[in-house]
Amino acid sequence: MSKSLYVSFGKKVTDHLGPINATMFIGAGALVPVMDFVRPHFPYMSQVAAVVVLFFVVLLVLKFVNTPANRVIPVSMVLCAGVCAGAFSVGAVASSRHAAQGGYLAATSEDAKALQSNLLRLERQTGDIQTTLNRIEAGKSDDPRVELRNIGVEWSEEGLRKSSRIGDLRALELFLRGGMSIYSSHDTSRTSFAVSVIANRSPRMKEQLQLLAKYG
Repeated sequence: MSKSLYVSFGKKVTDHLGPINATMFIGAGALVPVMDFVRPHFPYMSQVAAVVVLFFVVLLVLKFVNTPANRVIPVSMVLCAGVCAGAFSVGAVASSRHAAQGGYLAATSEDAKALQSNLLRLERQTGDIQTTLNRIEAGKSDDPRVELRNIGVEWSEEGLRKSSRIGDLRALELFLRGGMSIYSSHDTSRTSFAVSVIANRSPRMKEQLQLLAKYG
């Protein structure tokens, strides 16, 4: 009978308890340094540690009050949870004390600091590239001529006048920002573009004249 019970308990430990404890140990051992290293991106190690400690406390209370009554929480599981809670707590305190330096690892290791700085720089560059791509997809660019091309408008006097005729204020402002002359190269009298806007009673005439005044 005792042998059968021993085999049954051993199988339970091998099949269930062992993997659970190993997972908690490995998880704590891996997550504590990783969370400290990525502190500039995820500064919530203290909150995670609080959750782990709470889990340990709940497990400990359940063990002492024998709840649920039909199940026994193994002592080794409680001890394992306690060790993990302690590891997270110590790691969170150490990381918080060196928060200004990017975490404990970055503050104590030049190699870790350099790697962290490189990753941050790479992330910023990736973010800048993505922002540029998003602006291009949205037809936006720091260069008015590029932005006009992105929205399918030709950089020419005709393009300027067509934008005015249909009341396209966005395109008109891009032409003015880009330095397009408001005087026609075919008009020897050098008549201002504003005169044409008024004479043709172009759509959104008031807004067009305000843009012309704004950009001189």
